[in-house]
Amino acid sequence: MRGLHAGLLALGAVAFAAMLRSVGWDALLTEAQRLGAGVLLVVVFGGLELALHTLAWRVCLTPTSRPRFRDLWGPYLVANALNSVTPTATVGGEVVRATLLPESVSRREAIAALALDRLAHARADALLALPGLAYLALAPGLDAVWRVGLVGAVGAVAVGILIFGWLQRRGRLLSLAAAHPWFARVVGRAAVHTAEGVDAHLAEAHATRTPALWASVALHGLGNAMVAAQIAVVLGFAGREVAPAAVLQIFVVVTALDLASFFVPARLGALEGARVLALATVGLSASLGLVLALAQRLDQLAWSGAGLVLYSKRVVEDVGTETELAATVGELRAEED
Repeated sequence: MRGLHAGLLALGAVAFAAMLRSVGWDALLTEAQRLGAGVLLVVVFGGLELALHTLAWRVCLTPTSRPRFRDLWGPYLVANALNSVTPTATVGGEVVRATLLPESVSRREAIAALALDRLAHARADALLALPGLAYLALAPGLDAVWRVGLVGAVGAVAVGILIFGWLQRRGRLLSLAAAHPWFARVVGRAAVHTAEGVDAHLAEAHATRTPALWASVALHGLGNAMVAAQIAVVLGFAGREVAPAAVLQIFVVVTALDLASFFVPARLGALEGARVLALATVGLSASLGLVLALAQRLDQLAWSGAGLVLYSKRVVEDVGTETELAATVGELRAEED
């Protein structure tokens, strides 16, 4: 997997460099100057997107153990940061997100809520990507190889989402692994009981809290829609008079391409190519597509930086707590001696 990630990252870097060379620095700088302070609005809408995703995650927690928004905002920023800077396909940050929840949330509840949230987010992505996929599949100018590849990639993701949801509803997401003898030998019996408890919690959630789970999908969809707002900001500051329908078309095409390239580390090259292609569908220049991509990269850097700062602060606090505890234990032992 490390080799695959390294290869994809290298290909993405080459593709990005090729796009820069094709567009040219002069055209890129001209479009960037037009955007100017508009990049701050792009970052603001990026923050609203993360806030809506946090609310969607909160809905997935049971009402009796549901923390306040401000107790979830920090962990979500940390997870977003780690997912953005590490080639773990959104897995690495999720593990940390679970560990940063308040102590009032049990381990089973935390793991189940993450699984429910990931399913809701994936459903929102897929529902918004379908119109873009349909447009690209029928677009006459797209090469047949790319059309088949795009449909195949999004189709594979859709099948994965369906299987993920089916396993959750059946209460078999973790039980399939936990039932194998090696599972208990490797991770211990306690982990087996936790896995069984998580599956029971997931099955119950799907049976009794369906409206809340679909509310999470809706909130994730609203969060994704902030990308459309970012597109509108960039086009507006660039002086392009584009109808709302065209902004919507760009947005759904971008969503479809992003969904198909989720496995590329940091979506390097893929994110830029998606914006260039999406804007080209409404007759806009590649230079403007790259400026949109770079503005969204700055948005990622800003909020990832905030997440990493919070994570560093949390680590320092934990180390300090452990140091104080060790000192207290040492004093007690000294008194006993």
